[in-house]
Amino acid sequence: MKTPRGPAYLAAAVVATCFIAPPIVHAQTIYRLNCGGPDYVDPAGNTWQSDNGTGYFNVGRTLPSPLSDSIDIIGTELDTLYRTERFDARETPNMIYTLPVAPGYYLVKLHFAEIYWTKANRRRFDVLIEGELELVNYDIIDGIGPLTADIRQFVTVVNDASLEIEFAPSTTPLDNAKISAIEVEQITAAPLITSVTPQSLKVPYISDCGNTANRVTLTADDPDTDLALLTWTLHKAPTRGTVAFVGNVASGAQVQMCYTPAAGQKQNDSFTLRVADNDPIGGFTDVKVAVTLIDAVPPILSCPANVTIVSDESSEPSATGQATATDAFDASPVVSFTDEVETRTCPESIRILRRWTARDFSGNSATCVQTIKVFTGDLDGDGVVDCEDECPLDQFKTEPGICGCGRSDADANNDGKPDCSLTSSGSNNGGTGGSGGVDNGEPPAPVAQDCCGGGAPMLLPFLLVGRRRRNNKPLRT
Repeated sequence: MKTPRGPAYLAAAVVATCFIAPPIVHAQTIYRLNCGGPDYVDPAGNTWQSDNGTGYFNVGRTLPSPLSDSIDIIGTELDTLYRTERFDARETPNMIYTLPVAPGYYLVKLHFAEIYWTKANRRRFDVLIEGELELVNYDIIDGIGPLTADIRQFVTVVNDASLEIEFAPSTTPLDNAKISAIEVEQITAAPLITSVTPQSLKVPYISDCGNTANRVTLTADDPDTDLALLTWTLHKAPTRGTVAFVGNVASGAQVQMCYTPAAGQKQNDSFTLRVADNDPIGGFTDVKVAVTLIDAVPPILSCPANVTIVSDESSEPSATGQATATDAFDASPVVSFTDEVETRTCPESIRILRRWTARDFSGNSATCVQTIKVFTGDLDGDGVVDCEDECPLDQFKTEPGICGCGRSDADANNDGKPDCSLTSSGSNNGGTGGSGGVDNGEPPAPVAQDCCGGGAPMLLPFLLVGRRRRNNKPLRT
């Protein structure tokens, strides 16, 4: 069997198929036809007869040359069968295979592989067996891909001397109907399992029979037995989990089984059912159902507590708290966050809504929201927050006043005017001299004027050296 191409899947995403054992009593193969190809002996020693020259089909064409032997067909060891085909050009009558058989029940296996197209919705057609529509709008490539074997099997009853298989355009036909090989088995005695839905169970690791994903439906047919008398049994129990018949119904043409994982189970599993009839020969058929455990449970996310900070403090997770997560399947779920910032009114400056997300390797995620309130600080330490303080850097003032932020409105000489009102041209006490713009309560210095009225403060010699006579001799004291 060829291995499908593409990346390897994680254990939680493996798709296993069910295995139906051939009926124990007795299915006799009466036709193996290689459609459009030569006679072929498969690895098991079975001969597939070329349909050329047999007269079994009415119309149909073959490829000019078979697909190269170097091209593998996925899902089979019988690659040779699928490298050739017989197809029906739509301008001709429908291609019909007519196979001589005795009246009775037959299992028809139709072998397909899309070896021309590489995408879906390029070929669609119908297939009828003994006049019954069995495949509708069949697209070989859909769901499996190109260069992949697809075997469709059907149970039919023949009341005359021939088995007819018709390939017809669908209601929305695309390209030509085609077939790679046909296999026909005459059914005797043993029941035949005709469908297993789904073909494999993909079960959440924490689940029970209340979950529809844990259930598999099996259908059987038996041409020579009353279907109500078919009995189903658990032939091989699962290794880890448990199975049960839904509704305790274990007889008839159709039953449902439910699989429940064991507590803490993470490994895949399987079980085998047997359907038997009540014929004297005692025919039975086994079917093995694969169980794949999947991670459908999100991580457990622990959100940090809501916090309140001031504007000059860090809002990084190292300061406000880090979310943590655990997961039963993933030892290290990825934790991340995004911030949504809302503008608020004083004294709250902004509000950060931090949305934390934890995601495991299966794509399950959990979220939580942490609220971070950011309040305006008090830079000058005057007890009034900055958004309400008109002088946020002045610890003595919360509004500019007369002199503005950073300058006192004090009136040192109590003359009703603040000291800051002094300018370089005078003071608030009427003097024309002075500097520094400060009302210190002292009289102004005398001013010497020239003939034009200009003047400058006059420095008196006795201010520092005392009085002297005109002859510059010191006075006696």
